[in-house]
Amino acid sequence: MSPKSTPRKLTQIKPKSPFIAIEKLMLILLSASSINNILIKINQNVSKCTLQRLTQNTSKTQNPFYHYRVVHRTEKLKEQKS
Repeated sequence: MSPKSTPRKLTQIKPKSPFIAIEKLMLILLSASSINNILIKINQNVSKCTLQRLTQNTSKTQNPFYHYRVVHRTEKLKEQKS
């Protein structure tokens, strides 16, 4: 068999120092956990927004924008009629 076709053993691949490998692993784990925390926060904000939209759609009278539009439209209509 030629030396190119022999599978490489894991013991042959050694980092310069085991501490460097541990530091890299820790950095990967820290970045993964921080990304996970960011995704959790984004998910919570999205769910809050969808809940707010659902509640605003179901109760139009409690929505301040709806109230503003209705009041101003009715006032404008009253002014136009008179």
